[in-house]
Amino acid sequence: MSESLETYQIGDCELAQQNVNRLNLQDVITVRNGDLFAPVKGMKFDIVVNDVSGIAELPGRVAGWYPPSVNTGREDGASVVIRLFERVADFLNPDGILYFATPSLSNVTRILDSAKEVMGDQIKELGKFRIPFSRELTDAIEPLKFFCEQGYVSFKAKRSRYVWTLSDFRCQRQG
Repeated sequence: MSESLETYQIGDCELAQQNVNRLNLQDVITVRNGDLFAPVKGMKFDIVVNDVSGIAELPGRVAGWYPPSVNTGREDGASVVIRLFERVADFLNPDGILYFATPSLSNVTRILDSAKEVMGDQIKELGKFRIPFSRELTDAIEPLKFFCEQGYVSFKAKRSRYVWTLSDFRCQRQG
């Protein structure tokens, strides 16, 4: 491998660094810790992969995905992702590409509207995956139904189970 890959994540980077070490990729991956683009200020990239928390507070906490020390996307799951969209153009090279995922356990409409404001209509859905509710999410179905009625999240009943959707997107900055 001749090129290097810079990677960073919000919050604790200990697990990311352990994975880099375990896979012996220290020569090609640098792990940086900080808030969104702060660790790479002044740098430009051909590709940015968004993996920030886009899960609404309630499902993220009840499912056990986010311990109290980890920030979620707030009530509707969109806040941190929108902050990323507001800054990403400053870090993408002309014709740079942004990959991101939107779980239906967040306000997908708000997230996609924000992405379109920044990236224009160059957003392409790459795939959509239905994921069954865990026992923890099923146990919290009544408050989740309320969140669904408020437009914060969406999910569907499939026979005797509930499912949420994860969609992956690609968008390209116009030169």
